[in-house]
Amino acid sequence: MSAQQIADFEAYYDALITAGLQANLLSEPASPTPKKRGKPKQHPAKNLLDHFQTRKRAVLAFMYGCFRSSEGAKVFCQIRSYISTARKNGQQVLDVLHMALNGSPFVPPILQARMNSPD
Repeated sequence: MSAQQIADFEAYYDALITAGLQANLLSEPASPTPKKRGKPKQHPAKNLLDHFQTRKRAVLAFMYGCFRSSEGAKVFCQIRSYISTARKNGQQVLDVLHMALNGSPFVPPILQARMNSPD
């Protein structure tokens, strides 16, 4: 992306956050209540907006770093899929990556059954 496109997206992102924050202002209680300790409870939408505001670079990371080739994107997706499958099967990510790099990757039980069954 060009520098101008990135600046435009960042400005649009900031405008969306500002509009969202204006739409989700913390409302004052209708009747006086005893003071509670700590911060006042916020609406989940406000919490999400705060999260997006403080993590802008992470949310817009696709603009700052991307794949240099479709092959690189394909490899990334394969690794991401492998990690996701391992997690869904209760495996530790670092353990299965170590296994894969040593030539004996984790294979989910359902695939092991298919590989071992006679056709």
